[in-house]
Amino acid sequence: MASALAGAPDLGDRFELLELLGAGTSGRVYRARDSRYGLEVALKVLTTVRPEALRAFKQEFRALAHVSH
Repeated sequence: MASALAGAPDLGDRFELLELLGAGTSGRVYRARDSRYGLEVALKVLTTVRPEALRAFKQEFRALAHVSH
């Protein structure tokens, strides 16, 4: 069985991808560990950079920027 992380992007040293949570038309969402803050986070990576996909991503980011758990 192929790993769900096969083909995942290299995000440098800050984020360690742990698991693919889902995928849609414009990107993938991973469970990841943020080494800077020591937290597990949901990390969305765009796979398509079309103007409408970028606009939707920015709108989603603004909506979630103030969410705290």
